[in-house]
Amino acid sequence: MWLGMDMRAVEKAADELADAMVLKRYGEGEDAVYTLTDDPEVKRAVVEFVSTVLSSKEKRSAFLRRLLCEEAKGR
Repeated sequence: MWLGMDMRAVEKAADELADAMVLKRYGEGEDAVYTLTDDPEVKRAVVEFVSTVLSSKEKRSAFLRRLLCEEAKGR
């Protein structure tokens, strides 16, 4: 809700990231808490992604626009 997005969509995305072992999930449903994995390789990949793809406000905005566009197409 803080993101202004549908909770089910955020939960689905977080579950997919947990399934891909990017996030760790503790608990289930509304009580679930997600944290970044402890895997150093995954952490490095996330840092690299953020520092290259999301390094500026303009890049973040463009990435989010593309992401939301793709999400809208998938509905």
